[in-house]
Amino acid sequence: PLGKRTDCGNARYAGIWPQRCGGVCDAIQESFQVGLDFVLVSLNHEKLSTGVGPPHTSINSDLDLQAQSWTSQVVGVASDAPDDASSGDQGVASAARVLEKELGWATYLGLQAVVLPSVAGLSDAITPVVAQSVSQALGSKTFLQMWVQVPVASGASDHESYYRRWHTIRALSDYHKQVKVALVLGAELPDKAELEVWLGEPVRCVIIPISCFVFNSKGYPTLRRGHQDFLSRLFCLGVQVVIRDDSLDHELGADAVRTAQDPKGNPLRNYYEYISYLFRRMPALTENEEAELEYRDYLQSPLQPLQDHLESATYEVFERDATKYTTYEEAVFRCLQDRCEGGLIDGRKPVLMVVGAGRGPLVLASLRAAKRAQVELRVFAVEKNPNAYVTLLHLHRRENWGDGVTILHRDMRSWDTRERADIMVSELLGSFGDNELSPECLDGAQRFLAPNGTSIPQSYTSYLAPVSTSKLHEEIRNLKDPKLQEMPYVVKLHAHCLLAPNREVFSFEHPNPADQIDNERYRSLSFRRFGGGRRPGVLHGFAGYFESVLYGDVTLSIRPETHTESMFSWFPIYFPLARPVYLRPGDEEIAVHFWRRSARHKVWYEYALASPEMGPLVNADGASYAAEL
Repeated sequence: PLGKRTDCGNARYAGIWPQRCGGVCDAIQESFQVGLDFVLVSLNHEKLSTGVGPPHTSINSDLDLQAQSWTSQVVGVASDAPDDASSGDQGVASAARVLEKELGWATYLGLQAVVLPSVAGLSDAITPVVAQSVSQALGSKTFLQMWVQVPVASGASDHESYYRRWHTIRALSDYHKQVKVALVLGAELPDKAELEVWLGEPVRCVIIPISCFVFNSKGYPTLRRGHQDFLSRLFCLGVQVVIRDDSLDHELGADAVRTAQDPKGNPLRNYYEYISYLFRRMPALTENEEAELEYRDYLQSPLQPLQDHLESATYEVFERDATKYTTYEEAVFRCLQDRCEGGLIDGRKPVLMVVGAGRGPLVLASLRAAKRAQVELRVFAVEKNPNAYVTLLHLHRRENWGDGVTILHRDMRSWDTRERADIMVSELLGSFGDNELSPECLDGAQRFLAPNGTSIPQSYTSYLAPVSTSKLHEEIRNLKDPKLQEMPYVVKLHAHCLLAPNREVFSFEHPNPADQIDNERYRSLSFRRFGGGRRPGVLHGFAGYFESVLYGDVTLSIRPETHTESMFSWFPIYFPLARPVYLRPGDEEIAVHFWRRSARHKVWYEYALASPEMGPLVNADGASYAAEL
């Protein structure tokens, strides 16, 4: 392996694609001694009678290795399409026959994957033929992965044609989860922004030809800075490196004995050591990143705090986020400073109500703020969860709060009291701001807010951005149930590419000054793609975020541009499209209609793509998902 760290998944395993290969067993032995983990081997066996000429594979038969070795240590390489493949029906049939036989043999051997011919060598006519053969092979319930070679092109026209052919193969195989990208790096890379598109694609490996390396002053191979930076980003996504010998003319397996005696003398060793160095030098994960690691691209249903009573473990996760509660503390502190004179409001002790108190973190934060402000509060902690209420009672005894804090087992929407709050504190925000029904809850509770009373938060705004994320599309498709493909998910977005800047969607203020409160909303949003839509891409759905003003200039945010540092309580929300939408060069704009709708017992979102093509209404009438009141 390249190193010991495990947070990058399979990226720590690297392979070699030799220019020439001796026996497959000796080739594996030599690659292991160099430090590499698997070998790419041609599937062009002369006994398959494909009609493809030499060089033929170094594999004699399946008896060369044990089954486990075929599965874990060998990746097959399919033959390039014959030269006459695009010259008529006969050539097309020939190409299909070759690929069909080689994929069948790879399945028989039990290989984990096959590297398919590069899209650079495929014509637009032959690409569907390759796609059909791939789809047919996948239909046989094989576990074989198909790695489609796609060169990373710096020229716009090449990039468009390569990406289009890749998408053709992917679409015609019905976006099968076993169809992956094998990116092929060249000596020159496009700029960083142009490379972003691949972060949302299912990249399985990156092939680095030896001709891409340059030599430093000490004669050791290195990669240019742009290659290093891109490779680091791919490592973080679990992408494996394959070193391709396109210039050493080294016969892998011929030096197995010599390499065993002197591994550092092998010509491949310096290339392995450099890739290992790049892998090992990546910055260690921060404490927050460690906490978020298991949630990367992991789909979670949004919480239903009004319908369900949260479990203790859920509260515990929330309470680990010290940043959130210190920010709330600061908001309460500043509010007390602004509103209190001599520690009093209108000549009396200030009344602070925590609505939705949970296990008490906001009560503790508010009391800390009062101590800093030298104000004596009367606190009411209101919580509808009977189990969390028990915890609050225990906390009251443990902290010796006495008469200063009153614990109430009530639903804030129906609780009736003569007390009036000078400050009302809540943490009802969801990943999209209003998706956990904060507006409905706080509108119901504002009747016991004193005139000129303050709500913390004072306001919140949701934001939306179009996103490409093959990983999440695959995960949602695997759920099978069509309803599950129309509901939003809370998810730590990892393998994704944002296609345009986010835009404001819905805003809510508290207290709500409207005479007739209506929390339904509608927005028609237009997004201008990064780079003016010069390059192709794929739209899979929309990522949602929120910003909240707690008090004055004290804010909480998960919007990328303003994300509160070190806060991890909320991940983005993802609104999927059931069918990916191909974005052609020139498709500058992505547009969507977005609704927040409500009925007596529920609130839900509906949305429909408007550009570059019209799409169906998603989650009509809340049939697939709604937040229950």
